[in-house]
Amino acid sequence: MKGLFGPLYLEALRFVRDLQPQAFIAENVPALLSAHNGEGLKQILHDFSRAGVGYEVTTHLFNCEQYGIPQARSRVVLVGIRRDFGLRFLPPAPTTLIPRTAGEALLAPLPDGCANAEPYRTSDLVRERLSHIRPGENIWIAQAKDGFPDHLRLKDRKEQRFALIYRRMATDRPAYTIVATGGGGTLGYHFDEPRPLTNRERARLQGFPDTFRFIGTPSSVRRQIGMSVPPPFAQTIAEALLKTLVGVAYHSATPNFDWKPEPLPRGRPRRLEAQPDAKRAHLYRQRRITENRLIAEVIRRAINKGHFSQITTSELNNLLGFIRRHTENERGNGGSFDLKAFSVTRQRPTPDNFSRSQRHRLHLKAELDTVKRSLRVLDAYGLFSGKLLTSDDELVAVQRLIGIHASDARVGMVSERTRA
Repeated sequence: MKGLFGPLYLEALRFVRDLQPQAFIAENVPALLSAHNGEGLKQILHDFSRAGVGYEVTTHLFNCEQYGIPQARSRVVLVGIRRDFGLRFLPPAPTTLIPRTAGEALLAPLPDGCANAEPYRTSDLVRERLSHIRPGENIWIAQAKDGFPDHLRLKDRKEQRFALIYRRMATDRPAYTIVATGGGGTLGYHFDEPRPLTNRERARLQGFPDTFRFIGTPSSVRRQIGMSVPPPFAQTIAEALLKTLVGVAYHSATPNFDWKPEPLPRGRPRRLEAQPDAKRAHLYRQRRITENRLIAEVIRRAINKGHFSQITTSELNNLLGFIRRHTENERGNGGSFDLKAFSVTRQRPTPDNFSRSQRHRLHLKAELDTVKRSLRVLDAYGLFSGKLLTSDDELVAVQRLIGIHASDARVGMVSERTRA
């Protein structure tokens, strides 16, 4: 959670919060189940279950060889469905009783002109070493046997005894896991020929068709293949999710990881439940204050340009109240905002039996709803392509509040104005 890639899930969480999709799919390695004694996964599930409107999240450890992939590859998959749908995703049942072997995948001839089939350059020493390693074995098993040449041995240090070092595939079993990176001895090695696998052979073991073309250097292509989700396996998950959403039955299995979200504590804002600590909650509140100030500036600009000529008095009161509330606190008397031409009357049409705090919350909600509607109207009429937005920060603030409605052209235009 604190490493270089540990917090990356927060970016996915941000997209789920802001876009609130019907469902989402996330994938990771099996080590996620035991990271930080299991607390890492619980934190991730806790955050996703509280994101936006809330999600019902199913977690399952899949073995890809049970789904037609000729590779022993285990992956943890998280599938979340919006809680207001009242649905729960169930993992699809295995589709393959007898796993495909590496021999089945690699022995079929390649079509003419197949991309990414270039062989790796291999030294004579490596070729000689591989010739003394039997299919299915690695360097440690081979050099423990009598008769292994001394000049081909590697230094035997227990802390460096990785199983995949110079490990050759076996023809009668699924391939071992294809990795994305690694130094000498980790390329994956053919069972018949003393050489590393080509990227095309790696792609076959991942389930890619021979017609799929990867772009980049050989090391970049290797990373793309090793970090990808096998396409046939991804298709199985996606089809099961679509059937869940439309109510079509399919063969399913019981999730092998059971986790129940803790009930929401009363009296705390729902949006802050996904924050794991007080510091992040504080940063979130500060971001909202900053973004509301930017949005207030956009609304003020639109009012002064006369874009809200058809707005009702009540809605205008809400907009002006939003502007004053988010600017006076920062600029004393309102700074450069020219609102003298408008009058604001405080209207709170709430029942008399509501408490003062309930009236205040309803008033703030009415203000925010009016702001959202007004911004969507401005976006629908293309007024953001004018001079209402003067910086990328304002664009991001508006997008975060009303969703991603701006086109790429508009983003580029705002960037150009900002540079100018």
